[in-house]
Amino acid sequence: MRAIILAAGQGKRMLSLTKDLPKCLLPLGDSTILGRLISQLRKFDVNDISVVVGYKKEQVIEEIARLGSCGVTIIDNERYTEDINILSLSLALQKDSSPFYLFEADCIFEDKCFELIIDLDYRDKSAWYTIGDFTSDQSGGIIKTNEFNEVIDIKIVDAYKNEYKTYKKMIGALKIGENQIQLYADYLFKACNNSLRQYYHMPWIEHINEFESYLCDIGHLKAMSFNTVEDYYEARKIFSNEISQHQSIETY
Repeated sequence: MRAIILAAGQGKRMLSLTKDLPKCLLPLGDSTILGRLISQLRKFDVNDISVVVGYKKEQVIEEIARLGSCGVTIIDNERYTEDINILSLSLALQKDSSPFYLFEADCIFEDKCFELIIDLDYRDKSAWYTIGDFTSDQSGGIIKTNEFNEVIDIKIVDAYKNEYKTYKKMIGALKIGENQIQLYADYLFKACNNSLRQYYHMPWIEHINEFESYLCDIGHLKAMSFNTVEDYYEARKIFSNEISQHQSIETY
């Protein structure tokens, strides 16, 4: 299995921090958000990694070179200003339509999350990852399952409603398995040709009855995404103990 990291975005809601620095290169401990993610994937033996770049791509490419570019493919999304993220994923799949893990580059995970995410025994299956129950202070992607933990509904919402109380909150990670990749890629390319102003989730949402996938909830572990300056500083606070312990061990 390979990994695709979507790192083309600017982070417009965080311009005080991202005016001169891509969102994925914001610091976290002694590394960056992107650097941490690539290192974690390698730690769990995912060494075939594609990174889709766009905004200030030279800086992102420089960071990848610093980490060691062996096994990393750079994919350039020249239309990143027009795109939400569907084109970024389409470009990655045009190069290689094999099964993959997908990570949005503004997500932060503790290492234990990857013990659940990187599930090589189920290469044929697709999975969506969540961080617990959807709550009244959240928005974005949400997922509902049946009694067999099969995904039966996915929505992207602006605000909480009581009808969503049985949904889980999505984080920007998923796995597309062997049994779904070709059909999903076909629908993705068609949707991308129609409009770039949509999420890569939409082809799956619109044809959900044709796909089989399950949910993996990592809400009992530390995992979060960030879209605002406040979210970013909260993430630094949440992961500060882990980073401090890691640095202390390295120093020792």
